[in-house]
Amino acid sequence: MTQANEVDDRTRSIAARRMMAAREGMLNTFPFWGALALRLKVVCDPSCRTAWTDGTRIGYSPAYIAGCTFDEVVFLWAHEVAHCAFGHPWRRDGRIFYWFNVAADFAINSILKAHGFILPEGVLIDEKYAGRSSEWIYSRVVKRDENENENESGDDAQDGDDDAQDDEGDETGNDSPGDDEGDEGDEGDEGDEDGQDDGQDGEDGEDAQDGEGGAQGERPVPCGEVRDAPQGSTADCQEPMTEDDWKEAIESAALTAERMGGEAGGLLKRTVGDLRKSKADWPTLLRRFFTEAAQADYSFGRPNRRYAGADFIMPSLRSEGMGPLVIGVDTSGSVDDIQRQQMQAECRAIVADTEPIRTTVVYCDTRVCGEPVTFERGQPIVLEDRGGGGTDFRPVFAYVATMPERPACVVYLTDMAGVFPDQAPDYPVLWANTGRWDRRVPFGEVVRVSG
Repeated sequence: MTQANEVDDRTRSIAARRMMAAREGMLNTFPFWGALALRLKVVCDPSCRTAWTDGTRIGYSPAYIAGCTFDEVVFLWAHEVAHCAFGHPWRRDGRIFYWFNVAADFAINSILKAHGFILPEGVLIDEKYAGRSSEWIYSRVVKRDENENENESGDDAQDGDDDAQDDEGDETGNDSPGDDEGDEGDEGDEGDEDGQDDGQDGEDGEDAQDGEGGAQGERPVPCGEVRDAPQGSTADCQEPMTEDDWKEAIESAALTAERMGGEAGGLLKRTVGDLRKSKADWPTLLRRFFTEAAQADYSFGRPNRRYAGADFIMPSLRSEGMGPLVIGVDTSGSVDDIQRQQMQAECRAIVADTEPIRTTVVYCDTRVCGEPVTFERGQPIVLEDRGGGGTDFRPVFAYVATMPERPACVVYLTDMAGVFPDQAPDYPVLWANTGRWDRRVPFGEVVRVSG
Protein backbone atom coordinates (compact mmCIF):
# COMPACT_ATOMS: atom_id res chain seq x y z
CA MET A 1 0.00 0.00 0.00
CA THR A 2 1.20 3.52 -0.77
CA GLN A 3 2.48 5.29 2.30
CA ALA A 4 0.36 8.20 3.59
CA ASN A 5 3.00 10.83 2.81
CA GLU A 6 3.61 9.41 -0.67
CA VAL A 7 0.06 9.57 -2.03
CA ASP A 8 0.31 11.44 -5.33
CA ASP A 9 -2.26 13.66 -6.97
CA ARG A 10 -3.22 10.98 -9.49
CA THR A 11 -4.08 8.51 -6.72
CA ARG A 12 -6.10 11.14 -4.89
CA SER A 13 -7.99 11.98 -8.07
CA ILE A 14 -8.79 8.35 -8.85
CA ALA A 15 -9.96 7.73 -5.28
CA ALA A 16 -12.15 10.85 -5.22
CA ARG A 17 -13.84 9.86 -8.50
CA ARG A 18 -14.46 6.32 -7.25
CA MET A 19 -15.99 7.57 -4.02
CA MET A 20 -18.38 9.85 -5.90
CA ALA A 21 -19.22 7.22 -8.52
CA ALA A 22 -19.96 4.62 -5.84
CA ARG A 23 -22.29 6.98 -4.00
CA GLU A 24 -24.10 7.83 -7.24
CA GLY A 25 -24.41 4.12 -7.99
CA MET A 26 -25.95 3.56 -4.57
CA LEU A 27 -28.59 6.21 -5.26
CA ASN A 28 -29.71 4.26 -8.33
CA THR A 29 -29.43 0.69 -7.01
CA PHE A 30 -29.86 1.14 -3.25
CA PRO A 31 -31.78 4.43 -2.95
CA PHE A 32 -32.36 4.12 0.80
CA TRP A 33 -28.67 3.74 1.63
CA GLY A 34 -27.68 6.17 -1.11
CA ALA A 35 -29.93 8.89 0.30
CA LEU A 36 -28.36 8.38 3.72
CA ALA A 37 -24.86 8.50 2.17
CA LEU A 38 -25.57 12.06 0.99
CA ARG A 39 -25.70 13.12 4.65
CA LEU A 40 -21.99 12.46 5.22
CA LYS A 41 -19.27 14.99 4.46
CA VAL A 42 -16.52 13.30 2.43
CA VAL A 43 -12.97 13.72 3.77
CA CYS A 44 -9.78 12.49 2.10
CA ASP A 45 -7.63 11.12 4.92
CA PRO A 46 -4.32 9.56 3.81
CA SER A 47 -3.47 8.74 7.42
CA CYS A 48 -6.18 6.06 7.74
CA ARG A 49 -5.95 2.55 6.34
CA THR A 50 -9.39 2.09 4.79
CA ALA A 51 -12.20 4.42 5.90
CA TRP A 52 -13.99 5.74 8.97
CA THR A 53 -17.07 7.64 10.03
CA ASP A 54 -17.98 9.67 13.10
CA GLY A 55 -21.63 10.21 12.24
CA THR A 56 -20.93 13.46 10.39
CA ARG A 57 -18.04 12.67 8.04
CA ILE A 58 -16.78 9.72 6.07
CA GLY A 59 -13.00 9.69 5.81
CA TYR A 60 -11.19 7.47 3.34
CA SER A 61 -7.66 6.47 2.44
CA PRO A 62 -7.01 7.44 -1.21
CA ALA A 63 -4.40 4.69 -1.54
CA TYR A 64 -6.89 2.07 -0.34
CA ILE A 65 -9.82 3.30 -2.44
CA ALA A 66 -7.67 3.50 -5.59
CA GLY A 67 -7.01 -0.22 -5.23
CA CYS A 68 -10.66 -1.23 -4.68
CA THR A 69 -13.22 -2.41 -7.20
CA PHE A 70 -16.43 -0.45 -7.72
CA ASP A 71 -18.47 -2.98 -5.70
CA GLU A 72 -15.98 -2.82 -2.83
CA VAL A 73 -16.27 0.98 -2.64
CA VAL A 74 -20.08 0.73 -2.77
CA PHE A 75 -19.99 -1.70 0.15
CA LEU A 76 -17.60 0.53 2.08
CA TRP A 77 -20.03 3.44 1.68
CA ALA A 78 -22.96 1.32 2.80
CA HIS A 79 -20.96 -0.09 5.71
CA GLU A 80 -20.05 3.33 7.11
CA VAL A 81 -23.56 4.68 6.49
CA ALA A 82 -25.05 1.72 8.38
CA HIS A 83 -22.84 2.52 11.38
CA CYS A 84 -24.38 5.99 11.44
CA ALA A 85 -27.94 4.80 10.85
CA PHE A 86 -27.69 2.40 13.78
CA GLY A 87 -26.23 5.12 16.01
CA HIS A 88 -22.85 3.47 16.59
CA PRO A 89 -20.89 6.77 16.85
CA TRP A 90 -22.96 7.57 19.96
CA ARG A 91 -23.06 4.11 21.54
CA ARG A 92 -19.51 3.04 22.42
CA ASP A 93 -19.98 4.33 25.97
CA GLY A 94 -16.41 3.66 27.14
CA ARG A 95 -16.15 0.19 25.62
CA ILE A 96 -12.82 -0.90 24.16
CA PHE A 97 -12.54 0.79 20.78
CA TYR A 98 -11.25 -2.19 18.80
CA TRP A 99 -13.79 -4.69 20.14
CA PHE A 100 -16.69 -2.29 19.77
CA ASN A 101 -15.75 -1.91 16.09
CA VAL A 102 -15.69 -5.69 15.70
CA ALA A 103 -19.11 -6.01 17.36
CA ALA A 104 -20.59 -3.15 15.32
CA ASP A 105 -19.36 -4.78 12.09
CA PHE A 106 -20.98 -8.09 13.01
CA ALA A 107 -24.20 -6.21 13.78
CA ILE A 108 -24.53 -4.52 10.37
CA ASN A 109 -22.83 -6.74 7.78
CA SER A 110 -25.54 -9.41 7.75
CA ILE A 111 -28.10 -6.64 7.17
CA LEU A 112 -26.12 -5.27 4.22
CA LYS A 113 -25.78 -8.76 2.78
CA ALA A 114 -29.54 -9.23 2.97
CA HIS A 115 -30.01 -5.95 1.07
CA GLY A 116 -27.93 -7.29 -1.79
CA PHE A 117 -24.55 -5.62 -1.28
CA ILE A 118 -21.53 -7.63 -2.45
CA LEU A 119 -19.36 -8.28 0.60
CA PRO A 120 -15.59 -8.13 0.06
CA GLU A 121 -13.50 -11.09 1.14
CA GLY A 122 -12.70 -11.19 4.84
CA VAL A 123 -15.63 -9.03 5.97
CA LEU A 124 -16.80 -9.85 9.50
CA ILE A 125 -20.11 -11.70 9.28
CA ASP A 126 -21.65 -14.47 11.34
CA GLU A 127 -25.30 -15.47 11.15
CA LYS A 128 -25.42 -16.18 14.88
CA TYR A 129 -25.10 -12.40 15.37
CA ALA A 130 -27.79 -11.49 12.84
CA GLY A 131 -30.38 -9.18 14.37
CA ARG A 132 -28.34 -8.65 17.54
CA SER A 133 -27.21 -5.30 18.93
CA SER A 134 -23.57 -4.23 18.90
CA GLU A 135 -23.66 -4.15 22.72
CA TRP A 136 -24.94 -7.72 22.91
CA ILE A 137 -22.30 -8.90 20.44
CA TYR A 138 -19.56 -6.93 22.21
CA SER A 139 -19.98 -8.82 25.46
CA ARG A 140 -19.77 -12.13 23.57
CA VAL A 141 -16.78 -11.44 21.33
CA VAL A 142 -14.76 -9.99 24.19
CA LYS A 143 -15.64 -12.94 26.42
CA ARG A 144 -14.62 -15.35 23.65
CA ASP A 145 -11.27 -13.58 23.24
CA GLU A 146 -10.83 -13.56 27.00
CA ASN A 147 -11.46 -17.30 27.20
CA GLU A 148 -8.95 -17.95 24.41
CA ASN A 149 -6.38 -15.90 26.32
CA GLU A 150 -7.08 -17.94 29.44
CA ASN A 151 -6.48 -21.19 27.59
CA GLU A 152 -3.15 -19.89 26.27
CA SER A 153 -1.91 -18.37 29.50
CA GLY A 154 -2.31 -21.38 31.81
CA ASP A 155 -3.96 -22.13 35.12
CA ASP A 156 -2.69 -19.05 36.94
CA ALA A 157 -4.38 -16.69 34.53
CA GLN A 158 -7.53 -18.77 34.57
CA ASP A 159 -7.68 -18.76 38.37
CA GLY A 160 -7.14 -15.04 38.36
CA ASP A 161 -9.94 -14.46 35.89
CA ASP A 162 -12.29 -16.79 37.75
CA ASP A 163 -11.65 -14.77 40.84
CA ALA A 164 -12.22 -11.57 38.91
CA GLN A 165 -15.61 -12.88 37.89
CA ASP A 166 -16.42 -13.67 41.50
CA ASP A 167 -15.32 -10.22 42.59
CA GLU A 168 -16.92 -8.15 39.89
CA GLY A 169 -19.93 -10.23 38.92
CA ASP A 170 -19.13 -9.79 35.16
CA GLU A 171 -22.22 -9.73 32.91
CA THR A 172 -21.83 -6.00 32.45
CA GLY A 173 -21.50 -5.72 28.70
CA ASN A 174 -19.52 -2.55 29.29
CA ASP A 175 -15.81 -1.80 29.52
CA SER A 176 -15.01 -4.57 31.97
CA PRO A 177 -16.28 -7.82 30.44
CA GLY A 178 -13.52 -9.76 32.20
CA ASP A 179 -10.26 -8.96 33.95
CA ASP A 180 -8.02 -10.40 31.27
CA GLU A 181 -9.65 -8.29 28.59
CA GLY A 182 -10.03 -5.38 30.96
CA ASP A 183 -6.30 -5.34 31.60
CA GLU A 184 -5.61 -5.60 27.92
CA GLY A 185 -8.08 -2.81 27.23
CA ASP A 186 -6.34 -0.60 29.74
CA GLU A 187 -3.04 -1.22 28.03
CA GLY A 188 -4.17 -0.73 24.45
CA ASP A 189 -7.09 1.63 25.01
CA GLU A 190 -5.49 4.48 26.91
CA GLY A 191 -6.00 6.89 24.06
CA ASP A 192 -9.28 5.42 22.93
CA GLU A 193 -11.24 5.37 26.15
CA ASP A 194 -12.32 8.99 26.15
CA GLY A 195 -12.75 9.50 22.44
CA GLN A 196 -10.14 7.38 20.65
CA ASP A 197 -7.28 9.77 20.03
CA ASP A 198 -6.51 7.84 16.86
CA GLY A 199 -9.33 9.74 15.22
CA GLN A 200 -8.83 13.05 16.98
CA ASP A 201 -5.08 13.29 16.56
CA GLY A 202 -4.91 12.09 13.00
CA GLU A 203 -3.73 8.56 13.78
CA ASP A 204 -5.80 5.82 12.29
CA GLY A 205 -7.98 3.85 14.68
CA GLU A 206 -7.13 0.72 12.73
CA ASP A 207 -3.48 1.23 13.58
CA ALA A 208 -4.62 1.12 17.18
CA GLN A 209 -6.36 -2.12 16.35
CA ASP A 210 -3.06 -3.49 15.14
CA GLY A 211 -1.53 -2.32 18.39
CA GLU A 212 -4.02 -4.40 20.34
CA GLY A 213 -4.23 -7.42 18.11
CA GLY A 214 -1.19 -7.42 15.85
CA ALA A 215 0.92 -9.57 18.15
CA GLN A 216 -1.58 -12.41 17.98
CA GLY A 217 -2.25 -11.97 14.27
CA GLU A 218 -5.54 -13.84 14.57
CA ARG A 219 -7.97 -11.20 15.73
CA PRO A 220 -10.70 -10.16 13.29
CA VAL A 221 -10.08 -7.01 11.27
CA PRO A 222 -13.09 -4.68 10.95
CA CYS A 223 -13.91 -3.15 7.58
CA GLY A 224 -13.29 0.53 8.07
CA GLU A 225 -14.14 1.84 11.48
CA VAL A 226 -16.67 3.79 13.47
CA ARG A 227 -15.35 6.58 15.68
CA ASP A 228 -17.07 8.46 18.46
CA ALA A 229 -19.23 11.36 17.34
CA PRO A 230 -17.44 14.73 17.62
CA GLN A 231 -18.27 16.85 20.62
CA GLY A 232 -18.98 20.25 19.11
CA SER A 233 -17.72 21.66 15.82
CA THR A 234 -14.68 20.34 13.97
CA ALA A 235 -12.20 21.96 11.60
CA ASP A 236 -14.25 20.91 8.56
CA CYS A 237 -17.75 20.82 10.04
CA GLN A 238 -19.41 23.49 12.16
CA GLU A 239 -22.60 21.54 12.98
CA PRO A 240 -22.04 17.79 13.52
CA MET A 241 -24.91 15.40 12.84
CA THR A 242 -26.75 14.13 15.90
CA GLU A 243 -28.68 10.94 16.62
CA ASP A 244 -31.93 12.84 16.12
CA ASP A 245 -30.65 14.12 12.76
CA TRP A 246 -30.08 10.52 11.67
CA LYS A 247 -33.54 9.47 12.82
CA GLU A 248 -35.02 12.17 10.62
CA ALA A 249 -32.69 11.17 7.78
CA ILE A 250 -33.86 7.55 8.02
CA GLU A 251 -37.52 8.57 7.66
CA SER A 252 -36.69 10.80 4.67
CA ALA A 253 -34.52 8.13 3.02
CA ALA A 254 -37.27 5.53 3.44
CA LEU A 255 -39.71 7.80 1.59
CA THR A 256 -37.13 8.37 -1.16
CA ALA A 257 -36.56 4.64 -1.57
CA GLU A 258 -40.30 3.98 -1.59
CA ARG A 259 -40.82 6.46 -4.43
CA MET A 260 -37.91 5.05 -6.45
CA GLY A 261 -38.82 1.43 -5.76
CA GLY A 262 -35.21 0.29 -5.97
CA GLU A 263 -35.19 -2.02 -2.93
CA ALA A 264 -37.35 -4.89 -1.70
CA GLY A 265 -40.29 -3.30 0.11
CA GLY A 266 -40.68 -5.87 2.88
CA LEU A 267 -36.97 -6.00 3.68
CA LEU A 268 -36.69 -2.22 3.67
CA LYS A 269 -39.65 -1.87 6.01
CA ARG A 270 -38.15 -4.38 8.43
CA THR A 271 -34.79 -2.59 8.34
CA VAL A 272 -36.36 0.82 8.90
CA GLY A 273 -38.35 -0.68 11.77
CA ASP A 274 -35.14 -1.99 13.31
CA LEU A 275 -33.48 1.40 12.90
CA ARG A 276 -36.38 3.09 14.65
CA LYS A 277 -35.98 0.81 17.65
CA SER A 278 -33.26 1.02 20.21
CA LYS A 279 -30.76 -1.79 19.74
CA ALA A 280 -29.23 -1.40 23.19
CA ASP A 281 -28.60 -4.60 25.11
CA TRP A 282 -31.08 -3.60 27.80
CA PRO A 283 -31.10 -6.94 29.69
CA THR A 284 -27.36 -6.59 30.32
CA LEU A 285 -27.77 -2.97 31.41
CA LEU A 286 -30.61 -3.94 33.74
CA ARG A 287 -28.48 -6.70 35.19
CA ARG A 288 -25.60 -4.27 35.82
CA PHE A 289 -27.93 -1.81 37.54
CA PHE A 290 -29.43 -4.49 39.78
CA THR A 291 -26.02 -5.96 40.63
CA GLU A 292 -24.64 -2.56 41.63
CA ALA A 293 -27.65 -2.04 43.89
CA ALA A 294 -27.12 -5.38 45.63
CA GLN A 295 -25.51 -5.48 49.04
CA ALA A 296 -22.02 -6.98 48.68
CA ASP A 297 -19.27 -7.73 51.14
CA TYR A 298 -16.31 -10.06 51.61
CA SER A 299 -17.17 -13.54 52.82
CA PHE A 300 -15.11 -16.52 53.99
CA GLY A 301 -18.03 -18.76 52.99
CA ARG A 302 -16.59 -18.83 49.50
CA PRO A 303 -12.77 -18.63 49.72
CA ASN A 304 -10.81 -16.65 47.14
CA ARG A 305 -9.46 -19.18 44.62
CA ARG A 306 -6.46 -17.00 43.80
CA TYR A 307 -4.93 -18.07 47.11
CA ALA A 308 -6.07 -21.71 46.96
CA GLY A 309 -2.48 -23.04 47.03
CA ALA A 310 -1.34 -20.86 49.92
CA ASP A 311 -1.26 -21.70 53.62
CA PHE A 312 -3.95 -19.16 54.42
CA ILE A 313 -7.55 -18.50 53.35
CA MET A 314 -8.70 -15.17 51.93
CA PRO A 315 -12.35 -14.15 51.48
CA SER A 316 -14.01 -13.36 48.14
CA LEU A 317 -16.51 -10.64 47.34
CA ARG A 318 -19.99 -12.09 47.46
CA SER A 319 -23.45 -10.55 47.37
CA GLU A 320 -25.64 -11.63 50.27
CA GLY A 321 -28.76 -10.40 48.52
CA MET A 322 -30.38 -7.08 47.77
CA GLY A 323 -32.74 -5.01 49.85
CA PRO A 324 -36.37 -4.42 48.81
CA LEU A 325 -36.91 -3.87 45.08
CA VAL A 326 -39.78 -1.86 43.58
CA ILE A 327 -40.87 -2.20 39.96
CA GLY A 328 -43.15 0.56 38.67
CA VAL A 329 -45.22 -0.40 35.62
CA ASP A 330 -46.72 2.26 33.35
CA THR A 331 -50.21 0.95 32.55
CA SER A 332 -51.19 3.76 30.16
CA GLY A 333 -51.09 1.45 27.15
CA SER A 334 -47.51 2.29 26.19
CA VAL A 335 -46.20 -1.15 27.19
CA ASP A 336 -47.24 -3.90 24.82
CA ASP A 337 -47.50 -7.62 25.54
CA ILE A 338 -44.10 -8.49 24.01
CA GLN A 339 -42.31 -5.85 26.08
CA ARG A 340 -44.12 -6.97 29.22
CA GLN A 341 -43.15 -10.60 28.62
CA GLN A 342 -39.53 -9.65 27.95
CA MET A 343 -39.39 -7.51 31.07
CA GLN A 344 -41.02 -10.24 33.14
CA ALA A 345 -38.54 -12.89 31.97
CA GLU A 346 -35.54 -10.64 32.55
CA CYS A 347 -36.78 -9.47 35.95
CA ARG A 348 -37.17 -13.09 37.02
CA ALA A 349 -33.59 -13.88 36.01
CA ILE A 350 -32.18 -10.76 37.65
CA VAL A 351 -34.17 -11.26 40.84
CA ALA A 352 -32.83 -14.81 40.99
CA ASP A 353 -29.28 -13.43 40.72
CA THR A 354 -29.51 -10.49 43.13
CA GLU A 355 -31.99 -12.09 45.57
CA PRO A 356 -33.84 -9.00 46.86
CA ILE A 357 -35.55 -9.46 50.19
CA ARG A 358 -38.83 -8.86 48.40
CA THR A 359 -40.04 -7.32 45.13
CA THR A 360 -43.06 -5.02 45.01
CA VAL A 361 -44.74 -4.30 41.66
CA VAL A 362 -46.71 -1.03 41.54
CA TYR A 363 -49.05 -0.44 38.56
CA CYS A 364 -49.79 3.17 37.69
CA ASP A 365 -51.27 5.43 35.01
CA THR A 366 -52.36 8.74 36.57
CA ARG A 367 -52.80 6.94 39.89
CA VAL A 368 -51.80 3.64 41.44
CA CYS A 369 -53.99 0.99 39.82
CA GLY A 370 -55.20 -1.49 42.40
CA GLU A 371 -53.16 -2.91 45.21
CA PRO A 372 -49.40 -3.29 44.60
CA VAL A 373 -48.26 -6.91 44.50
CA THR A 374 -45.35 -8.09 46.63
CA PHE A 375 -43.30 -11.17 45.78
CA GLU A 376 -41.18 -12.65 48.51
CA ARG A 377 -37.67 -13.96 47.86
CA GLY A 378 -37.92 -17.08 45.70
CA GLN A 379 -41.33 -16.28 44.20
CA PRO A 380 -41.44 -15.74 40.38
CA ILE A 381 -42.31 -12.24 39.19
CA VAL A 382 -45.59 -12.03 37.26
CA LEU A 383 -46.56 -8.75 35.57
CA GLU A 384 -50.28 -8.11 35.04
CA ASP A 385 -52.22 -6.02 32.52
CA ARG A 386 -53.91 -3.20 34.39
CA GLY A 387 -55.05 0.39 33.94
CA GLY A 388 -55.11 2.22 30.62
CA GLY A 389 -55.22 5.93 31.42
CA GLY A 390 -52.61 8.70 31.12
CA THR A 391 -49.12 8.75 32.61
CA ASP A 392 -48.03 10.31 35.90
CA PHE A 393 -44.93 8.98 37.65
CA ARG A 394 -45.50 10.75 40.96
CA PRO A 395 -48.00 8.29 42.48
CA VAL A 396 -45.46 5.45 42.39
CA PHE A 397 -42.84 7.48 44.25
CA ALA A 398 -45.50 8.73 46.66
CA TYR A 399 -46.44 5.12 47.38
CA VAL A 400 -42.80 4.15 47.88
CA ALA A 401 -42.51 6.96 50.44
CA THR A 402 -45.21 5.23 52.51
CA MET A 403 -43.44 1.86 52.52
CA PRO A 404 -42.01 0.82 55.89
CA GLU A 405 -38.48 0.39 54.47
CA ARG A 406 -36.40 2.22 51.92
CA PRO A 407 -36.02 0.25 48.65
CA ALA A 408 -32.60 -0.72 47.35
CA CYS A 409 -33.72 0.59 43.95
CA VAL A 410 -36.75 1.33 41.78
CA VAL A 411 -37.14 0.25 38.15
CA TYR A 412 -39.87 2.04 36.19
CA LEU A 413 -41.15 0.50 32.94
CA THR A 414 -42.64 3.33 30.85
CA ASP A 415 -42.61 5.24 27.56
CA MET A 416 -41.30 8.26 29.53
CA ALA A 417 -44.17 10.56 28.46
CA GLY A 418 -45.41 11.55 31.90
CA VAL A 419 -45.10 13.90 34.85
CA PHE A 420 -41.97 13.49 36.99
CA PRO A 421 -41.66 14.20 40.71
CA ASP A 422 -40.22 17.58 41.66
CA GLN A 423 -37.47 16.05 43.79
CA ALA A 424 -35.19 13.06 43.25
CA PRO A 425 -35.58 10.24 45.78
CA ASP A 426 -32.70 9.04 47.96
CA TYR A 427 -32.48 5.62 46.25
CA PRO A 428 -31.32 4.56 42.75
CA VAL A 429 -33.88 4.76 39.94
CA LEU A 430 -33.71 3.10 36.52
CA TRP A 431 -36.17 4.18 33.81
CA ALA A 432 -36.80 1.34 31.33
CA ASN A 433 -37.90 3.37 28.29
CA THR A 434 -40.30 1.46 26.02
CA GLY A 435 -41.04 4.49 23.82
CA ARG A 436 -39.76 5.43 20.38
CA TRP A 437 -37.65 8.42 21.33
CA ASP A 438 -35.03 9.21 23.93
CA ARG A 439 -36.24 11.55 26.65
CA ARG A 440 -34.41 13.41 29.35
CA VAL A 441 -35.10 12.55 32.95
CA PRO A 442 -34.53 14.76 36.02
CA PHE A 443 -32.89 11.90 37.92
CA GLY A 444 -31.85 8.26 37.60
CA GLU A 445 -30.52 6.23 34.65
CA VAL A 446 -32.35 5.41 31.41
CA VAL A 447 -32.18 2.24 29.33
CA ARG A 448 -34.12 1.75 26.09
CA VAL A 449 -36.17 -1.46 26.08
CA SER A 450 -36.70 -2.79 22.55
CA GLY A 451 -39.71 -4.94 21.80
